[in-house]
Amino acid sequence: MKFKAIFSVLLLGFICYACGSDEQKSKSDKPRNILGEKVYKRNCLACHGLDGKAKTNGALDITESTLELDERILLIKNGRKTMTPFKSMLSEKEIKAVAEYTFTLK
Repeated sequence: MKFKAIFSVLLLGFICYACGSDEQKSKSDKPRNILGEKVYKRNCLACHGLDGKAKTNGALDITESTLELDERILLIKNGRKTMTPFKSMLSEKEIKAVAEYTFTLK
């Protein structure tokens, strides 16, 4: 009888673990873009805000952007309107990392 109780508890625990939500699994499966976040906070935060929605100094809401990665990279490199071009201030790696990071703001 003890064996059945222990087995039942272990089986129930295994089922609960295996049926965990995909949302929980996906959060831990995705690597955090630490470089992109760091570059964003250092260079973009003042105008775009922490969540990308600030619209300060003529900045646009990043969360509404439909630009693809390569278009975001070009925008960061060359700037637009009041946005500073960062091609001489950031490395290619930093520019790509921050462009990728902007997708997480949606």
